[in-house]
Amino acid sequence: MTGLAHTYPTSGEVQAIDRAQRDVQRLEKRAVEYAREPDTVAGINEELRHARARLERLVAPWRPT
Repeated sequence: MTGLAHTYPTSGEVQAIDRAQRDVQRLEKRAVEYAREPDTVAGINEELRHARARLERLVAPWRPT
């Protein structure tokens, strides 16, 4: 035994990760639905970029190194 404790996300963190994943999925779906409207897609893509960055920040501590 090394004495190192494994850490797991707290309930609040799990909920935040779940919300972030759902946001990314929702925005990806909207981007497909509005593919023929460039201005709308540009806005959706900007939101999607922010949602993916948020998701990445939330899950980064639990990614294997």
